[in-house]
Amino acid sequence: MATDSNIYPGERLDGDAGGEGNKPILIDFVRLWQRVIQYRYWIAAFLVSVIVTAVIITMLQTPYYRSTAQIEINRVDAGASQSAGEGDFVVEERDAQYYNTQYELLQTPSVAERVSDALNLARDPVFNDAFAGSDSEVGEQRIITILLDSVTITPIRNSNLVDIGVSSPDAALSAEIANAWAEQFLEMNYEKRFGDTILARERLEGQLAEMRVQLEQSEAQLNEFASDNEIIVIDTTSEAGESGRSTILANQLEAMSSALADATIRRISAQSALQSRNADRGGQRVSIQQRIAETEAELANLRTTLGPAHPSVLAQEAELRSLRASLDNAGSDAREERQAAYQQALAEEQELRARYEAAKSQYLGQQGRGVGYGILEREVDTNRQIYDALLQRYNELGLVGTGRNNMALVEQARRAPGPYTPSLPRNLAIAFGLGLVGVVGFVYVSDMLDQTVRDPDEVARQFGLRLLGLIPDASDMPIEDALLDKHSALSEAYASARVAMQLLPDETPTKSLMLTSSRPAEGKSVSSVALAKSFAEVGERTVLVDLDLRRRGVSQILSMNPSDIGIARYLSGTAEAPTLRHQEEHGFDFIGSNSNAKNPVTLLSSPKLAVLLRDLAKNYDRIVVDGPPVLGLADAIELSRMVDGVVYVVEANSGTNRAIRLALSRLRGASANIIGGILTKLDERNAAYGYGYGYGYGYAYEPKT
Repeated sequence: MATDSNIYPGERLDGDAGGEGNKPILIDFVRLWQRVIQYRYWIAAFLVSVIVTAVIITMLQTPYYRSTAQIEINRVDAGASQSAGEGDFVVEERDAQYYNTQYELLQTPSVAERVSDALNLARDPVFNDAFAGSDSEVGEQRIITILLDSVTITPIRNSNLVDIGVSSPDAALSAEIANAWAEQFLEMNYEKRFGDTILARERLEGQLAEMRVQLEQSEAQLNEFASDNEIIVIDTTSEAGESGRSTILANQLEAMSSALADATIRRISAQSALQSRNADRGGQRVSIQQRIAETEAELANLRTTLGPAHPSVLAQEAELRSLRASLDNAGSDAREERQAAYQQALAEEQELRARYEAAKSQYLGQQGRGVGYGILEREVDTNRQIYDALLQRYNELGLVGTGRNNMALVEQARRAPGPYTPSLPRNLAIAFGLGLVGVVGFVYVSDMLDQTVRDPDEVARQFGLRLLGLIPDASDMPIEDALLDKHSALSEAYASARVAMQLLPDETPTKSLMLTSSRPAEGKSVSSVALAKSFAEVGERTVLVDLDLRRRGVSQILSMNPSDIGIARYLSGTAEAPTLRHQEEHGFDFIGSNSNAKNPVTLLSSPKLAVLLRDLAKNYDRIVVDGPPVLGLADAIELSRMVDGVVYVVEANSGTNRAIRLALSRLRGASANIIGGILTKLDERNAAYGYGYGYGYGYAYEPKT
């Protein structure tokens, strides 16, 4: 049977106080589908109404025509060049910025204003009729707003092409505006790039003339200052090839300093030779000849570099004459020769020193005047740089002024053959999609609001109850017939529940069982009769006690004899013992209640009930108690303390999960031993969960008690 897979002998379930059990499933798609089937006619009517509404709206909408013009935009660098460290990413980012700027410029009010002026839309009857709905003229600001709302700029991916789409109620007007939009944007771009070139060149011409005069004046002042102060500047080149500038006086001072150093060295050498006593005569002549050769070579070099009139050249010539004279007198006394050489070197040194000091004084005086010369020279350099920059910019503007536009019209807009909106297929698809969204929302919300048990697994998952049995809805046949027929689906379902109870662990006492539920009419009384009958059929001595003193559901099902003494009279003390009657057709004994008790809680808490249950336990293998519902009553709480176990009955597709959790919480708070639950009245709504094994048979439930 289908219930076998849901029986878990010996299993211990969680979910004590809260009764939550395992974590609930967030979305139960099977349950939602069952909800769709339940409301299928309402859902179909809603979808049909949505589609009909979409058709009506489509027919009432004004048709719009779209025409598209296409332009090409090529990026132009505004004098920027890629640096050595600039990567491809920077270039791409710069390109993206440029193109995005152009796309935004295409949608500016300035372009719309140019289009309006070019087409004279304020006086265009077609435009006014299309957007104003009458022959009255549309205001300028309103025209710009209409144009901006009508234009769509669409860049074509991975290309430099841009589509300019215009939609309006008139096909010819759409094409005309699209073409005008493209043309005006191209003209505006050309004017932005080249329109100010002539004005800029004229302005630069005036600046160049003014700068030329300043440059000439500063150069004249510099030359005049140099002439007045005898400052002569020459260009020089160092041995390393570096160029520079210096004055002639500075060069002369440097040469005299070098010559003075050489004369000083010669004087010191002659003085050393004069003080020497053992000079070799022959060696002296050789030394003089060697010095003559060196001096002649140095003199030739100086004549080449400094000229024949240079002081250094004259000094070298004098030294050469002295050396030759010394060579001629080499035969005289060595002492006289050394003395004469010393005197000659000393005279040369003194003469060069005097010239050096004079040149130095002149140079220092010129240094003071050089500050003014430097100021004038820097002014000349600054004016020349400004003039060169203006001249270069002037030449660049001359080249740009003859350039071409970096944008071009690729394709003109053509008149649309038909309207693009409204589109009936698109509107139907949108309406159907919105309808489905509404249906899904309705189904989901209605399922959220419906907290009934649909999936039998929820008994364990949400309430922490061991699922003992699944009972089908058998309301299409009398209850007596369904219970007496051993082969009916109802009897087999309760037999399965009885097996589940028999297979519970030995440490779980189940000799006395009370059946209860959250509220009346959930199948508790019928389940009590059916389980008692099933236990009796397998040979257990079974007694069924009706302790639902308020409604007496079992007593009504079994048609209790009015003459029998009921349990209420016994508990109230008006009878010594209740009537114990054997039910032949069911096979169990029965203690009923033939009157409604006014104080059932007091009666159920009487010690007589505990004594009665102990006595019954001595004579019977199984005691089945039909208890009252839990919610709102204290009867079931009192009874739960007197029995071994409680079987909780849950009606499928009815009631609320909140009520079940609250009832179970009350029982657990009273330390009741809840051994499991039975799910009753399963029908086709539960078949999708795999629990519909021919639930076509049924029984008439007890009166709503």
